[in-house]
Amino acid sequence: MAQEGMLDLLLKTLEDIEKRRTEAKERNRADLNEFMAAVEARLPQVEKRVGDLHSSLGDLSAKVEQLESAMLRQAKAEKAVGDIKEEPTAASPSPTPSISRSTRRG
Repeated sequence: MAQEGMLDLLLKTLEDIEKRRTEAKERNRADLNEFMAAVEARLPQVEKRVGDLHSSLGDLSAKVEQLESAMLRQAKAEKAVGDIKEEPTAASPSPTPSISRSTRRG
């Protein structure tokens, strides 16, 4: 009789465990469905923000290219000014040799 009581207790415990497992599975499924609905509801907002970021990135890239171009032009202009300052000494006419009058025969 003690064994029958233990067997009944074991069977009842297994039934309770199965019931809790089934309930947990249903809760998990409901939570997953709720989560998926929330994600799908926010998806358009996320896609819009990604589009906005893409647009901003394009604007920033254009500005960086403009800055790089301006810096390159400025560097070329500064180099040209530096070259012009150096040219007068390099391009100045060399003095012509003077003819000495003392070597003139007369």
